Amino acid sequence: MHNSRGKSRQREVDAVNKTRTFLEHNGLIYQDIDLRNDIGKDAILDLAADGSDAGLSVALQIKGGRKYKQKAGRVIPINARLRRVWRNSSMPVYVIVHDPDDGELYWGDLMTMAQNVSDTAKSVRVQPDDRLTPDGLEDFLDAVRLACAKKRPDPILNLVSKERELQQSALFDCLMAGRSDPRYLMCVRRLLLCFEDQGTLYSAIHLLAHATAHPDIFWHKGNHISEEVSKEIRSSYRWTPNEIAQLLARMPEEGIWSRGTIGQSLYMILAPDPSLEWMLDRVILESYRADASTWKSTWIKAYPFGPKWVRESREAVIYPCLTLALYMADDARERFDEFMERMPRIEGLSMFHEIREIIDEFGFLDIF
Repeated sequence: MHNSRGKSRQREVDAVNKTRTFLEHNGLIYQDIDLRNDIGKDAILDLAADGSDAGLSVALQIKGGRKYKQKAGRVIPINARLRRVWRNSSMPVYVIVHDPDDGELYWGDLMTMAQNVSDTAKSVRVQPDDRLTPDGLEDFLDAVRLACAKKRPDPILNLVSKERELQQSALFDCLMAGRSDPRYLMCVRRLLLCFEDQGTLYSAIHLLAHATAHPDIFWHKGNHISEEVSKEIRSSYRWTPNEIAQLLARMPEEGIWSRGTIGQSLYMILAPDPSLEWMLDRVILESYRADASTWKSTWIKAYPFGPKWVRESREAVIYPCLTLALYMADDARERFDEFMERMPRIEGLSMFHEIREIIDEFGFLDIF
């Protein structure tokens, strides 16, 4: 009996040593927790001492031996105390299991496992039960980064911080968390026009475009959002005429709809709105109707009602609305004639004759 316990203990030590060696060999910072204290955590893993991963830490529970292996995969024991510890941990908790038969390490998200298992369960399956190998390390680190983003103080609060750096950091955290929980990016959409710093607003627009099929985003597994989650996020992309006017007044003066610009990302988040064509029509109409004070205070919220850098010119809003409406029209010639009949003042736009010549020659207007 004593010999059996000794062997079991040795397998656990071997698992800890193999885990430590692997993680440290790959540049991660491994810190043991005293094994005499059974707190459901064996080690702390810091992802980096500096750089973008600095400050990201997770707890590890490490297991080793055949008793954790079943036909369906690896399992670990759980009881009421461990369930409570893992569910309520102040930092993410991961389990690493050493399989003595193939010599490989396997990892699972222990906090999620504990949350999903029933309160009466005596054991819990390791999920996702992926191998922790040099080739698979980045998948593990991506999961850890996402879990850390979720466990940080809610980034939503820092979206309204007065400090630009905190807002930018919160936007990044919302993108990471929003890949699995659409509410984070839906909150960014609702707060979009609260960003008074130009760079922060542009970052937020580009971030929201990650829930669309943006053709010029460099997609990789670290920023891809599943279609199921993206669809729910895009359901919040509904815009009032005032919001459209404010967004367009905050765009750069040159090449608003050019590819690779912030204008392209803005188009990608405007386009999902099924009422967009009607909204554009309304913006153009009200741009001509509104008096000067209403235009500044209500429609575009220019200084002193908003940031100093907002463009106050009505043409800064009317021109991109008109070109976008013509781009979206099934028949651009017919749509152009309709605008001329209802709003003859558009003839005063500086680019009016160029637009007319393009439509007369080609029958459409391609803004990209």
